Formats: sequence, C-alpha cells, structure tokens
Amino acid sequence: MVRAPFTFQGEDLDILADVVYSRADQAICRPVIDDLARQQDRTTGDFSGFWNDRNYMKDVRNVHAAVLAAHGNNDFNVMTKNMAQFYEAIKKLGVPHMLYFHQGGHGGAPPDVFINLWFTRYLFGVHNGVERLPRAWIVREPNACPVRQTTAAGDQSNTATLAVADSGRLTLGLTPSIPVTAADGTVQTVTRNIVGIVDSTHVILSAPVATGAGEKVADGATIALLCATRLNPMPYAEWPVPGTEPVSLQFTAGAPGIGGLTSGPGSAVTETLTDDATVTAATSADAPTSGVRLLYQTSPLSRDTHISGTPLLTLRMAFGKPLANLTGVLLDYPPTGPATILTRGWLDPTNRVSPAVTTPITPGQFYPLHFDMQPKDSVVVVGHRIGVMIISSDQEATIRPAPGTQLTMDLRHSSVMLPLS
Repeated sequence: MVRAPFTFQGEDLDILADVVYSRADQAICRPVIDDLARQQDRTTGDFSGFWNDRNYMKDVRNVHAAVLAAHGNNDFNVMTKNMAQFYEAIKKLGVPHMLYFHQGGHGGAPPDVFINLWFTRYLFGVHNGVERLPRAWIVREPNACPVRQTTAAGDQSNTATLAVADSGRLTLGLTPSIPVTAADGTVQTVTRNIVGIVDSTHVILSAPVATGAGEKVADGATIALLCATRLNPMPYAEWPVPGTEPVSLQFTAGAPGIGGLTSGPGSAVTETLTDDATVTAATSADAPTSGVRLLYQTSPLSRDTHISGTPLLTLRMAFGKPLANLTGVLLDYPPTGPATILTRGWLDPTNRVSPAVTTPITPGQFYPLHFDMQPKDSVVVVGHRIGVMIISSDQEATIRPAPGTQLTMDLRHSSVMLPLS
C-alpha cells in the first residue's frame, strides 16, 4: 500500500534521489527524478516492475558471503520484514549467519567483539569458534531481563583474568558490571568486555580492573550482565526462537470500549469504527472508549510470553467507501500506565488479492483479508495483557484521508495469529 517511512509523509524514491543529487546544475537530472515520481505510483501503491527492479530478494540466491545482520525491533523506516525475509532466505541457502536484534530503531551495530569475531573468521579465515556461538542475539526489554550473574572468587587486584564462581553465567563478547572497592571502602562499578572464557571459573576481560592503589574486586562481589543495553543481548539458538508455535486468538465484543482476545470462539457480532487520521495510534490505544478504533485484550498473562516472528491478521471487513486504509497494531498493556506499541501492519483492501493488482471493493460488502504485521521479538511479562487494535488510517505511517470512512469487522470470522513460546 502507499505507506510513509514513519512520519515522513510523501517521502519516497523521488525524494531520496533529490536529496542525494549534488550536481550544481539541478536541471540536468530533473526529468529522471520526475520519472521516478511517476513510476513509484503513490496513487495505487501497486507493486510493479519498477519496484521489482529494486527488489533485493529476487537475487538472494547469489548471496554466498557470511552474513552478520543487525536490525532494530522498532525500526519503522527499514521494516523488520526486510530483515526477516532476507535472514530466512540465507538460512535456507546454508549461508553462515548471525542476527543481532536490538530494541532501538533505525541503525545500531552489534557489540564490537561480535564484529571482530565475525570478520576475523570469515574475512581473514581465522578459526576462532564464532560459528559455534548461538545464531541470534536479542536485546531484551528492561522488564524481561533474566538474571545473569556470578560472584568473584577471592579478592583480586590489577587483573584482566577474573576468577569467578561460575563463568557459565557469563557470555563471551558481553559486558558485565564489576564492583571495584577502593582503599577507603567505597565501591565503584566498572564495565569491561569479556574477550575470552578460559574455563568454568575464569574469564578474560578487555582491560584490567582494580588497577589503582588499594583497589580490589572483593570476594563475593556480584559480577552481572545487565539487560536492556545493546552490549548485553540474550543468546538464542536461532531466530525466530526455537520452540515458537503459531497461536490463534479470536475477538470478543466490546466496542466502543475494549473487547476480549481469547483462544475460544469469537463473538457472532459486527463492530464498526470511523476513520480519523488526526488521531495517533498511541492515543487510540490508551483511550478507554473510542469510535476510531476497535480494541481487544487478553486477560492478564499468567506467565511471561515470548512473541518471536511475524504476527498475522485474518479479518472479515466491510468498508463504507471504495478506498480505505486498514491498520493492525499489536500492543503490550501493563497493569497501569500507557500501552507499548510492539508492531504494526498495513493493508490496502484493493490489494487484497495481489500486491501488484488493484481489485475494487464494493462499499458495504464483506471481504476476507489476510496481512502480516512487521516481524517482532518481544517478551510480554506476567500480569500484562496483549492487545490487538484495528484502525483505518495510521497517522504516522499511511496516507491521511479526510475523516469519516466507516469500517465494519465481523468478529466471528476474524482472528490474529501470534508466534508464541
């Protein structure tokens, strides 16, 4: 569909070409840029030969170089789908691969140790064991960090080889916090990279610790890998996380308030929203009642629930006009306070049959619609609720038509599939 790179409305290939065009005579390539504006087709949003020429996936079979991929869970400029489909393809090709998936947005490099290990192995041919490390490294949310810590074994000073109770609690390449006690008894926390794990009780640090006069890492001091930092991702055997299974949830009635999200049958009713692109998704998600969205929540979770992969929406919808936007939003609701938007997905209903072909819709007629949200890796912790919100226009991502278009959903024949572990 016609979609903006998140809040940059109208920005597309012609804008990119114009921005990077550095000739003093701006007229020379203007016909080329004007042709880009025409062929990119922001009228229908249809996929075309123009876009397929710029599609890297059709040539992915030619990738032979080892791939260390880095992507932000919250990047709505370069979509996580771009990473996910490429990563899945190279897995099937048998290309050496590793993924660093952080909680930021656009940009964000893996820890230096991983980059060093990867290029040393696959560029310089040094067999350093990086291929035996877990394939996926995911920066966890602050409220979903497992405890990863050990203790110092004996007082230690001016050393880069740290004796610990259990080195298995730590991870090569990550950055533990190490308490250093000064001669006057005060404690300051320092960080160092783990550049080697010697045995079950010793790790090698990137630089010595406790180097000052009278300083020491005291016996029993807690050596911890703090989460929610790009330096300490969680290791997983692969991505999506092994053991993830598709779980289908249905919608129960609640509009204009909040309906339910359940593994049982959905309600045999229809519910209607009225499009208003001036209202942001976050505002709609936090409103107790609203006519511009349909919102459904699970009961409070009885255990931490890991979403790893691509959520899918199956909706049976009718539209009040021949053209409309359709947006799905996946949410994490704490017991109190605002929701966190986990991911989103969009569909032009006139592209329900094919992304390359416009198929008209008849106002008032119900259509089965299937579309994915952007791939995600999130842990929704115990006591929180998972929410799914259906809106029409996404103020931050889609075109913004005049308010007023009505969308009606048949709850009994609608569902969401979440990849859960």
